[in-house]
Amino acid sequence: MKKRKVILFLAIVFFICPTSFGQDTTMFDTYTIDTFYLTPKQFRKTVAYEYRSIIFFVEYSAFKDVIVNRIKGYNPYRKSTYEAALKKIKADIKGQDTIYFSQSVFDSAQIIPFDTFLINQIENNKCVIRDADHKLRQMIIRMRGTKHYHPGIWGGRLFYFPSDTRDFIRTTDIVS
Repeated sequence: MKKRKVILFLAIVFFICPTSFGQDTTMFDTYTIDTFYLTPKQFRKTVAYEYRSIIFFVEYSAFKDVIVNRIKGYNPYRKSTYEAALKKIKADIKGQDTIYFSQSVFDSAQIIPFDTFLINQIENNKCVIRDADHKLRQMIIRMRGTKHYHPGIWGGRLFYFPSDTRDFIRTTDIVS
């Protein structure tokens, strides 16, 4: 009976506290690992945003607000890229519930405008994610850490699917 309880306890711990055993922790001097569980949701209007073969389903109005805010603060070359993106999503959403949009629109301008937005959506349980194999992924692993370089420091967050060795999105929080 005692052995059963130990096995049950270990099973519960591994189920509740999963980590991605393939994560490379050597890139950080110090780090923490957290788990997020994204609950299924529906939006009135949705943007399916493709980033590195991953599809993020996010609320249209939040996505549009990011673009509008970016238009206000960029040089003319990047501003025109954002204005074209805004025009496209406004036209595409008319008469549809879901529009498809890709990072490739911004690749020619060499900008990645939605990394922080998408990470905030994950951390606040405001998105749905489909991987490259078209599977909905609800469990997300976040590794947050810092790395000291001479003479500076880098800190950021990397996000993984359980058992994956490669992060699917990352952001820099500090560079000095």
